[in-house]
Amino acid sequence: MNWKRLFWRRGSICLLLGWLLTVPLGFAQQPAEISPLLERQEKQAILLSIRSSIEQLDHEIQATQEELRSPRGEGRREELTERIKALGEKLAQLRENFNGVATGIDLDKATSKPAEGKLDWRQRLLDLLSPVLNEVRRLTTRPREISQLRTQIEHDQEQLGLAQRALDHLDQLTAQLSDPALAPDLQRLHHEWEARRQDITTQLSITTQQLEQKQRDQQPFSETVKDLVQIFFRSRGRNFLLACLAFAAFWLTFQWLYGWMQGQGVWRRKRPRFSVRLFNVVVTFCKVFGATLSALLVLYLFEDWVLLTLAIVFLMGLAWTSKSAMPRIWGEMMLLLNMGAVREGERLMYNGIPWLVQSLNFSAVLVNPELAGGSLRLPLHDLFALRSRSFEHEEPWFPTRMGDWVLVDDQTLGKVILQTPEIVRLILLGGGRRTCPTSDFLAQSPVVLSTGFRVSVQFGLDYQHQAVITSEIPRRLASRLHDELTREGYEKDIVNITVEFAAAGASSLDLHVLADFSGAAALNYYVLRRAIQRICVEACNDYGWVIPFPHLTLHMAPAANEGWPPDGARPPQDGRHGTAESR
Repeated sequence: MNWKRLFWRRGSICLLLGWLLTVPLGFAQQPAEISPLLERQEKQAILLSIRSSIEQLDHEIQATQEELRSPRGEGRREELTERIKALGEKLAQLRENFNGVATGIDLDKATSKPAEGKLDWRQRLLDLLSPVLNEVRRLTTRPREISQLRTQIEHDQEQLGLAQRALDHLDQLTAQLSDPALAPDLQRLHHEWEARRQDITTQLSITTQQLEQKQRDQQPFSETVKDLVQIFFRSRGRNFLLACLAFAAFWLTFQWLYGWMQGQGVWRRKRPRFSVRLFNVVVTFCKVFGATLSALLVLYLFEDWVLLTLAIVFLMGLAWTSKSAMPRIWGEMMLLLNMGAVREGERLMYNGIPWLVQSLNFSAVLVNPELAGGSLRLPLHDLFALRSRSFEHEEPWFPTRMGDWVLVDDQTLGKVILQTPEIVRLILLGGGRRTCPTSDFLAQSPVVLSTGFRVSVQFGLDYQHQAVITSEIPRRLASRLHDELTREGYEKDIVNITVEFAAAGASSLDLHVLADFSGAAALNYYVLRRAIQRICVEACNDYGWVIPFPHLTLHMAPAANEGWPPDGARPPQDGRHGTAESR
């Protein structure tokens, strides 16, 4: 029995939940079922209100016309005529509103003739340039209309409040009237304001009904975009795509045919003749002209006059703007024909670096075989300010090569590990790295040591060796330098060692040591300089050669020499009177 009770209990709960879920759905569907009835009733009420306003305006027009024909209209003919005209316009508007509410369509769209607006050439030009903007503008039409209707509703509500206040004030004034003579005038004003309130109420109902209709007919944004895309690709979008395909098909076909022709006959030469270059220019012009004509022909066959006009206007504008570019176009044509200031196969300077003009086409290819990444592709207009020249095969394309040891600023020793059109990188002794722009590197006039170098050292001896300074000492010192450097492992790198008498200085006899080495010893440039100085000093110590030091000579004035030397003193033995030497 327990399970039966549990079954009935759970079944009751399920039935209760089902009833609770179905009741809200029934109530939710009820408004949707009665909404058409309410809408018809509301529309009938609006139509009755409009009909009442129309009948009232008819009576006013008839009364005004009778007044115009009666003796009371004498002297007021112009005023009554304008009033009849205004009432007639308002009556026509009410009948149009009655027609629109009754039929549920916009009468502006049902006119037998297209609307003729004011001719605005800017707007028409914009329509020609961008046909899609018409559809985009259509997207914003409904929001603008809804905004205008809401603004009109706010204005009508404000006017309705003013009319109601005027009627209340007239009722209050009539109730407190003390002179019956004012009653007819107040009654007439009350009738006019009542008619005005009725008109405003009718107009407010019409505007509200139009706003509700527009809001019900409004589509989601995604649906609107979908419709726009469908409309575009059904007509102009399809024609535009076909025109683009015709342009591309002609271009690619002509390009393939031209490529096939280049593999035949005279096109196999490395440097084409002038006739071949001229033919290339003509072929390029025909390719552009034929592809453009193909696209225009497609638009003409599909009778898409809007896009055809757009294309023609675009081409005319392009031709008009090209007149200022004629000198540049002429210069580029001369370069293409290899008749300009820069010619194929010649040498030019660009950014301070020499380049070989490898090819001249619609872009120029410049190469430098000594640089990493030494290939540049430049547009032709970048070559207008440049000049090329023929060159000799012995001319270097760059002062250094990667792996060379160089001396920069006569004091910095480094090995070139990278040189590109932008930078040169050196690795210095000890592992440091130095990077500088290529133009700055060239401006420093680097000395390449990897092809051989000379170490020049100036060394001085005392005047007491004057007898042998030009013969024996240079020979013995050169032999000593060669032997010592050979002993230190530089035998294969020594090219020549020369010691020559240089000059007779103020306090020494100077010798000039010139030691030439091969490029393999470039790494030891500063080591060799110091080694030569050391060997010279050691040779002086071994051979007894005196190394002088600077002397300071003082010349005494004659007045200061009176009574000198003192008694018992000896004059200088070197025979140079009036001087004193100090160390």
